[in-house]
Amino acid sequence: HYILVPSAAPVSLSVGKTSFSTITFQWGEVPCADQNGDITGYSVRYEVVRGPNTGTVVKITGGSISKTTISNLDPSTNYSIQVAAVNSAGTGEYSDSITAMTDELLLTVSVSSSNATSVTVAWTLTNGMNATSYDISYSNTNNTDCFSISNTVPGISGTSYTLTGLEEGTEYSITITATLSEGGGSGAADIRTEEGSAEVSITDSTMTAAPSAPPIDVVVRVESSTSITVQWRPVECRHQNGEVTGYWVRYGEEGSSEVQMVSGDSSG
Repeated sequence: HYILVPSAAPVSLSVGKTSFSTITFQWGEVPCADQNGDITGYSVRYEVVRGPNTGTVVKITGGSISKTTISNLDPSTNYSIQVAAVNSAGTGEYSDSITAMTDELLLTVSVSSSNATSVTVAWTLTNGMNATSYDISYSNTNNTDCFSISNTVPGISGTSYTLTGLEEGTEYSITITATLSEGGGSGAADIRTEEGSAEVSITDSTMTAAPSAPPIDVVVRVESSTSITVQWRPVECRHQNGEVTGYWVRYGEEGSSEVQMVSGDSSG
């Protein structure tokens, strides 16, 4: 006679221990009447909740097994898990899914030193986790056209690094990314820094140089017999030497040695 695949799924799925990259869970066996022969193993299917429909299937050999651990998962991620029993005819139906979330991966970050154009950042990976390397991504928070900076330093082997060539008097947002090693595998994971530590302010910096070039495209418009309007475009970025905070307009009668000074705004 023909052997049928198991006609029911394992029961009573429950989640056990979790870590930042693993989930352990267990299940109860298929009822005897629905096994349709000896159970030779199980098939575990899991995927990210609300992620792409690309589930991963893991085959487990051994009918007496009722517990397993899936690994190489992403931190702080919710997974959907199903289990099906396997006999000599094949794989039976999958169970209803259960969900479990991996633990959050934490990194404590501190600024050990800074000056006008550099900052040294140090970090510690918590809970005895291991990493093969780190990447540092940093960007300034000014987001002006001249000083919009975004950069990544990859493959750092230690737990501290000095960022150099920064703009004076500028606040930077810094993110650490770790390449993790566990159980013979590796995977990249974004690190959540502790509150307040992601924003690094270079507080002891000063603007040491005045702009090294004048504004460009200066235009003068006569408004009346007693007034004129002067307009200009900003100093080119490479000559600003920091954030430009204002302008002075110097004027006087042609041929006269006497001049006057007035302030102007960024629009001219």
